[in-house]
Amino acid sequence: MDPLQIHLALNHFPIIGTILCFAILLYGLIKSEKAVTRVALVILAVLAVISIPVYNSGEEAEHNIEEIAGVSGHFLEEHEDMGHWAYWLMLGTGALALTTLLGPRIKINNTQALAMVTLLASAVTAGTMIYLGSLGGKIRRPDLRGEAIEHHEHGHDHDHDTPGHE
Repeated sequence: MDPLQIHLALNHFPIIGTILCFAILLYGLIKSEKAVTRVALVILAVLAVISIPVYNSGEEAEHNIEEIAGVSGHFLEEHEDMGHWAYWLMLGTGALALTTLLGPRIKINNTQALAMVTLLASAVTAGTMIYLGSLGGKIRRPDLRGEAIEHHEHGHDHDHDTPGHE
């Protein structure tokens, strides 16, 4: 797989995953469901690991598409800039999740407070990821950029060429 394929294949996992983990973690904390909370924390840590190849493939993916017609250089740069923030937030959230999971083993007294900090971090990370994804979509989609889409005719009207159509 080339870097563009890696980037496109994996980029939705941190976005969607962080949103879902926020909801799962919130539910687990509200209902005091330790197993549910642990699942969310494990997935957040895994998402941080998945974000590494997504981030590392981004620069090369940019070089593969920047000269393609219809690509917005503006949104490509915005996406890249926001990608730096999202990457570090995801790694930080994953580290918090892992620390919360390991809290009892490494003698952290108040893992409940640490879980609440992780919840807050996951909310910020999810919001950043949503924005990052929206910028990524605008790179090649003029309709998402609010631009008119041109429809090209192929030299004739197809409706009138159909036999029996008047």
